[in-house]
Amino acid sequence: MTDARHMLVCLPPAGASSAYFLGWSERAGEGLGIRTPELPGRLGRFGEPPLRRIADMAEWVFAELEREGMPDVLSVFGHSMGALVGYELTCLLERRGGPLPVALHVSAHAPPHVMRPGLVPGASDQAVIRHFSGLNGRPADAGMIELMLPTIRADLEACAGYAMGTAGRLVTPIVAHSGRFDAAAPAAAMAGWRAYTQGGFAACRHAGDHHYPLAAGPCGILAEVTRRAVAVPAAASVPGTWGE
Repeated sequence: MTDARHMLVCLPPAGASSAYFLGWSERAGEGLGIRTPELPGRLGRFGEPPLRRIADMAEWVFAELEREGMPDVLSVFGHSMGALVGYELTCLLERRGGPLPVALHVSAHAPPHVMRPGLVPGASDQAVIRHFSGLNGRPADAGMIELMLPTIRADLEACAGYAMGTAGRLVTPIVAHSGRFDAAAPAAAMAGWRAYTQGGFAACRHAGDHHYPLAAGPCGILAEVTRRAVAVPAAASVPGTWGE
């Protein structure tokens, strides 16, 4: 599959699927396409065992983009766990000579060097549910949690065990998005993503909590993605000149 539009690759939070981005394609406008690679263990890939390492998730998404037809022009958006996957995916694109993303949009997750509440390997189901519900920041459907428990466990263990590679600072610019009332990703923590790029950094705050994209909708995010996509090309080849 190929598409001449600017493509936004969207990566979901722990325990979620491509359904997290339901409706984004309709709101994106003609100039922006949306791709939501479906990680194993969810929706159409529910029968496949979930991946247990962030790096493996990024490798899987990279291979899926190649299989479908790598976009010529793309940005990456990752929410919560997806922010880590998006960072690793961008590292792969830079390292392997893929298309250089216009921007990496990380959302609702502190940068890799910030300590995160961990999940003890082999924790009980109840401990996994409590940990997930605490991160979620709002009540979750008990039946859905039970159905998705193996995937939720794998995702949380992947986040807890994540250690970034040795790729160094990205050339790709980073935009850090967060909800104003998200205690898990306060503005000070999100600002730490600045150290992960030499291509320019900006921060965007949105109305809402950890799952602000569900409450407020994607319009603010998509507007920022589109604005950056239009603003970047003239300066994209010169690291550090991207506007903030």
